[in-house]
Amino acid sequence: MSFFATMLFMIKQIIIQHLKEIFKKEFGKDYFDKPFVFDPPKEINADYYTNAAFILAKILKKNINETAKQITTVLNNNKKIKEIIGEIFEQNGFINFKLKDDFIAQNLFTISKNGFFDSIKKIRSANSKRKIIIEYSSPNIAKKMHAGHLRSTIIGDAIKNIFLWLGYKVISWNHIGDWGTQFGKLLYMYKNKYGSKIVQISVEDLEKLYVEFNKMARLDKTLQEKARAQTKQLQAGNKTNVKLWRYFKKISLKEFNKFYKLLDITFDYIIGESFYQKFSPKIVKKALKQKIAIKNQGAVIIPLEKFNLPPLLIQKSDGAFLYSTFDLASLDYRRMKFKPEKIVYVVANEQTLHFEQLFIAAKILGILNEKECQCLHIKFGLLLDESGKKFSTRGGNIVYLENLINDVLKLAFDIVNQKNPSLSEKEKKEIAEIIGIGAIKYNDLSRDRQGDIIFNRKKMLSLEGNSAPYLQYTFVRINSIFKKAGQYRFGQISFTNDLEHYLAVSVLKFPEIILEAANLFKPNILADYLYNLASTFHHYYETSPILLAPSQIKTSRLMLIKAIAQVIKEGLKILGIKTPQKM
Repeated sequence: MSFFATMLFMIKQIIIQHLKEIFKKEFGKDYFDKPFVFDPPKEINADYYTNAAFILAKILKKNINETAKQITTVLNNNKKIKEIIGEIFEQNGFINFKLKDDFIAQNLFTISKNGFFDSIKKIRSANSKRKIIIEYSSPNIAKKMHAGHLRSTIIGDAIKNIFLWLGYKVISWNHIGDWGTQFGKLLYMYKNKYGSKIVQISVEDLEKLYVEFNKMARLDKTLQEKARAQTKQLQAGNKTNVKLWRYFKKISLKEFNKFYKLLDITFDYIIGESFYQKFSPKIVKKALKQKIAIKNQGAVIIPLEKFNLPPLLIQKSDGAFLYSTFDLASLDYRRMKFKPEKIVYVVANEQTLHFEQLFIAAKILGILNEKECQCLHIKFGLLLDESGKKFSTRGGNIVYLENLINDVLKLAFDIVNQKNPSLSEKEKKEIAEIIGIGAIKYNDLSRDRQGDIIFNRKKMLSLEGNSAPYLQYTFVRINSIFKKAGQYRFGQISFTNDLEHYLAVSVLKFPEIILEAANLFKPNILADYLYNLASTFHHYYETSPILLAPSQIKTSRLMLIKAIAQVIKEGLKILGIKTPQKM
């Protein structure tokens, strides 16, 4: 086996590495500091292409087509490149590469037999000491999880899985809102209705108290001040308020965990803002001592005008701290305790200004040194209802996560029952849960996270088009082929048409796709790849007989589709989606 065949994990990186060496030798310098090898559009019959001729021609002031022809000639005469690339051709200044069939077949054989992990050991080992903290979900205590929490939870978990697959030490963090003004509102309403004793209530009851307060506060302007007084007493350690607050927190966490279990999502740390209360005075004192912060009408602010940002309020005039203070304390705590190379905040677009202020304030305070730790705000858009409107809680238009999930699970059960009525009720329920939860996640992860998305229950459960059930069905369909095939031996892989070559190369590109999704923090890159692989498989299945093919071709095709099934299963797993054995 050649050196290249043992380096499967990143074919594109191997090509880039050798192109750079060749170009440096040929043109005297490495001119490439940006990506210059890409996946071609479908209409180009190639596996990769480079725009190197355009870059070099501009720098060296040469004709593009002549430079492209020169490069093509040089590469066609290079033995190392030709070990893995069978065809190199120039087209309109772009240089296209088509991998050698025997190179593809050799690596596909390994994947079909052993899966991917043997082939990515080196990259996983290289990343094993790299630490990243990913903060996501972050619901508020005393509120049921609702539509607004869904995107952060799903996107954050997928990003966690992507980095875990690449070998990183990932710390998943749930920064829950268990401190602040909203508790003053709840304490005021609770005491007025129930007094100071613990009574048996639900999170939904607490949610209603919060909504009722906001309605009343529109008519009675004094209520906001009364709520602030309750918040201040809580932060000062008032025994009654602390007792009630702990009760609110206990029943809320129990409620949250019910849905995290259903969504199959776990966290390494679930720590609320209250944990940072004890660190907050030090943050304010440090900011004032370093003359980074100033007092303004009794409040403490960090002026950020020279960064074209409004000032960051870190202490109110009544002495209460804010979530900005807690976020600074949290950043400092995590940086000191865990020493990560990145802290990633998976939070909605609406918080962009807050994170711009937070990161700048952390830098000038000396809490954040970007050479040691990089902080990133991974933004995402709104989750909209089927009419295109925003789900809301403040005005009483509460859309609970429980109701959203149950609606989808019921529809999923109806689909399973219709498609496979002979299954037992238990099997139908289990499969419906896998399909329904997968549909909810994929509906989000298959779209660019920065755009708004619509929660369309029927569309996300469609067995046609870009959906989780379509991908799950593809996996089930391939499994059914193997059940019909019975016993078979691993044998030599060969390609009889361009579609087989394309599918095989797509499989080999799987680690590259994961890396690209990680670099951009965009799970939709993986989702798009899986959908393209699945839809191409279905076209292949309709045009190329598998079980009725001659023996050697049959074996080869079975190994190809087995590798495809492994990639679909592994890719969906990274997205947090399970694959059923039947549908």
